[in-house]
Parts: sequence; C-alpha cells; structure tokens
Amino acid sequence: MSKLFTPENSALLLIDHQVGTMKLIKNIDVEQAKRMSLALAKAAKILGIPTVLTSSRKIGFRDRCCRNCRKSFRKPSTGA
Repeated sequence: MSKLFTPENSALLLIDHQVGTMKLIKNIDVEQAKRMSLALAKAAKILGIPTVLTSSRKIGFRDRCCRNCRKSFRKPSTGA
C-alpha cells in the first residue's frame, strides 16, 4: 500500500476559511493563515486532489479569503 497522498486516496476539506472565522486563530498570524490556506487550495488543484470548501454563511462566499480559495478552482477563460 502506497503511503503517498493521491487524488484517488485523499481529499482536502477547507472548513470555514473566511475572514471572520480566521480572526479566531490565535497561534499564528491571520494573514499567514490566509496565505497558507490559499497556497494549499492551489496545490490541491494542481495535484488534482478533490477539494470541499465550506462556509458558515447560509448563502454565498462573501469573505475575501474564501472567495480567493474558490477562484483558485475556476477554470481559466478561453477568451473565445
């Protein structure tokens, strides 16, 4: 059995990665947490790791960090 993470045996779950909930983080700087979350989301996309992004808001992803994570999964426009 392989000990490496692959798209077939893993998934990334980003729970409440919003500016409001990130302010509750006390062990590292909030800006650093935002950068690390966005980098993790981008790495998951590049590696093809299935990713689930949740929000505590009922409708939409309004906070900047969450919105930026969502943007990292959008396909680029073809410009056609």
